[in-house]
Amino acid sequence: MNFEDLTEDVQQWLLYTKKKKLSNESLYSALNNAKQSIYQNIPGSTFIKRLEFVKAFCDEEEINMESKEKQKINLVFANGVESEYLEYLNTIFDVTVLKPEKLNQTYKKSQVDLVLFTGGADVSPEYYKENLGNQTYINANRDEIECDIFYKFKGCKMLGICRGAQLLTVLNGGKLVQHINNHGRTHSIQFQNGNTVDMTSTHHQMMWPFDLNKKNYSIVAHSTYHQSNTYLNGDNKEIDLPQDFVEPEIVFYPNTTCLCIQGHPEYSTCSKQAKDLCSSTIKKYLFNNKQTSSKEVSFIDEQYEHQDIGIKIADPYYGFDSVVTQNRYGIERSYSSTTEKVSDKKSVYKSSVEVYKDYLMKDFKDEIYNSTLSIDNDTLHEDEELPIDPL
Repeated sequence: MNFEDLTEDVQQWLLYTKKKKLSNESLYSALNNAKQSIYQNIPGSTFIKRLEFVKAFCDEEEINMESKEKQKINLVFANGVESEYLEYLNTIFDVTVLKPEKLNQTYKKSQVDLVLFTGGADVSPEYYKENLGNQTYINANRDEIECDIFYKFKGCKMLGICRGAQLLTVLNGGKLVQHINNHGRTHSIQFQNGNTVDMTSTHHQMMWPFDLNKKNYSIVAHSTYHQSNTYLNGDNKEIDLPQDFVEPEIVFYPNTTCLCIQGHPEYSTCSKQAKDLCSSTIKKYLFNNKQTSSKEVSFIDEQYEHQDIGIKIADPYYGFDSVVTQNRYGIERSYSSTTEKVSDKKSVYKSSVEVYKDYLMKDFKDEIYNSTLSIDNDTLHEDEELPIDPL
């Protein structure tokens, strides 16, 4: 929901709250004490979701300030440059495109920041050991080219969109549902922090990472409800779905640093909110909001010149580093149980204590929050031991 769509009293409350630059703990209290007329009109179905909206709003200015100077990245297209994808990524980064065939001639693999796999034909089911379904249409030559790119650039961060997401799922050991319906239209998806957004969608196959060890994938976003009423395998038979099944929309594979987005944030018809959430997800999972280590590459083709396109980034994750733990069909943020002596109390306070409070608030553990983390805002005891974020 846009700021302009909120009621006037909610707008005034948010602006006043943002101006005060409150800590996460104080924001928790401010929302808890807000008038009922204000509280009910803040977007979110639960207290935690409303709190996340307020935090995102209060953090937006800082995030936008940081995004004015874009990270420079060196990008490889797995199957040729496509302008829509390049324009979209230029809203997030300052992109230099490298030709894959020039690897080890004009640049080294260590200089590649991102490899992009784009949309297109279905992935051949031979790669995940299924028969070819009646409604599966493949491009074997493209499969071969892009699989070669995957292994040639293995170790680099990778982003897959639509077909690219499905291919990366297969190359990470997953498989695909060979036919579904009702996903050839814009529909609502839900992120793990509770944010929902209408996402462009044009696919008839679906990522299926669920046979993998749950440590090897994370469902970052899923359909808010089951869009499809059919899920066919290569034998054109219905797949048995677990009771807690969700339709994956964004999947992350941590072992290979592959992020898979099923929808199309690059489409001009995609809403700004959906683009922003996908942009934030790309930065969080692939770049962790940190500068890349890429060095400048002297070779740049004239055909790859581009024009920067400005956009505001609204990060739903508040920029907090986290360790991701997984259940079978979802993820949640948690923090290391490892503790060590606090040497730099002021820096650790913000990076660990306040984030840890936020994690507890996310789960609405009032008793733990009130009893365990009653730490003064400005001081820490000399013998204090705290969970340290290892990232």
